[in-house]
Amino acid sequence: MSNVSINQNDLDMFVTNKLVLDLINRLDFSPEVNTGIQPVFGKLFDDDFIPELDKRVKVVEKKQSLGEYIEELVRIKQHGDYSNLSMRAGISKEYWHKIIKGKIKKPSKAKLLCIAIALRLDLKETELLLRMAGYRFTADLTVLESVIAYFIEKQRFNIFDIDMQLERYNQPTIYSIRD
Repeated sequence: MSNVSINQNDLDMFVTNKLVLDLINRLDFSPEVNTGIQPVFGKLFDDDFIPELDKRVKVVEKKQSLGEYIEELVRIKQHGDYSNLSMRAGISKEYWHKIIKGKIKKPSKAKLLCIAIALRLDLKETELLLRMAGYRFTADLTVLESVIAYFIEKQRFNIFDIDMQLERYNQPTIYSIRD
């Protein structure tokens, strides 16, 4: 491979005029130098390596599990006592720990909403909690979720107030919702 010198003016022109092809064409890829690696816009990658895909995979690999996210929320919100939280969420300690340890990968949407209320999450945190289990928060599509979203949005986490309004709109109360 021959040496190609690129000066600052060439780099400036490359950036401003996007002359990628011109710069690549100026590089000499002699057939006698066969490394099995092909150039991709000035960078070298294996034939089957896809940088964009690799970036996506790395993002997914770094993601927290549902249990890890809940543990982080407990830590951030300073709710140290799991037994009190599980009671406020209306779920057993055993069920709570199974979620945290990843033994229950997809708890019901209703249970997750109960956890969101117990942890006093805001709407964004609640939406992420649900999304991590494969659900969407459909506050504008269902009466039940609209009522719950209202109380979360207003940061009013009194279960009795929430239940009273759910009953008013002929919805199941928060603790009567089953899996």
